[in-house]
Amino acid sequence: MLLFRYDAKVYLRSFVNLRLLGIEFLSRYSSRPALSNKSTHSITMSTTIAETFNKHAQEYDASHKRLLACFDDFYGTAVSLIPYDRDQAFTVLDLGAGTGLLSEKIVQHFPNCSITLCDVAENMLKIAMQRFEGKDEKLRFYVSDYLQQPFPEQRYDLVVSALSLHHCSAAQFNMLLSKIYSALNPGACFINADQILGANESVETAYANRWLRDAKANGASEDDISKALQRMKADRTLPLATQLNLMAAKGFVELNQWYQYFRFCVYSGVKPIKDIFA
Repeated sequence: MLLFRYDAKVYLRSFVNLRLLGIEFLSRYSSRPALSNKSTHSITMSTTIAETFNKHAQEYDASHKRLLACFDDFYGTAVSLIPYDRDQAFTVLDLGAGTGLLSEKIVQHFPNCSITLCDVAENMLKIAMQRFEGKDEKLRFYVSDYLQQPFPEQRYDLVVSALSLHHCSAAQFNMLLSKIYSALNPGACFINADQILGANESVETAYANRWLRDAKANGASEDDISKALQRMKADRTLPLATQLNLMAAKGFVELNQWYQYFRFCVYSGVKPIKDIFA
């Protein structure tokens, strides 16, 4: 049964532009925000993540493979980390599920799982619903800001995310990790396939240059690239070390980076059977 609910607000942080190769990219090396529980840079809904992705929803899937050179390995690694047998029944929360790309790959490998797809962009989730139309997978769809609203259910056997959490500032990511940790059953896993910030400005420049070269070599049009750059204005990408350190501080164990292609990375962590901070 396909369920669809709407309950959304969204906020995003300010950003700094860095010009590389004559094109605007985002730099995180000036005015790094302090870790805080409060939002101090909320902006109007006219420029929110929701509006940006709603605007580009129709062409998102068509351009995604052209813009992500490591598409197969990136998503494939995330799915390969799921620690269940093919026929097992388990519950999944897909944060920032978008058009359902990751959820579809999970269902293909684990047909008995139940997935809750959560995203702030209604038009993206409508495409996800179309992707699964006529199928009997146990799926539910929520238009919701995972930073501001509670998760739909209390506990999950797995939480996943792909190309979404890089919209979080350090403070937001820290807060979200608390919610993810609380939502996981003991022994359950969090898998994140996402972008990371370069360890320094030179590395970040190399990441940006490689992405642009790969996108052009992969057949991305100038329009594809222009729209991708518009979406990047919502990015608040964090270094991998920052993300893993914040996860460790929350109590996640078995932390590991399993895959990286320049800025695209897959890592995971486990909520221990016995909470080490209990």
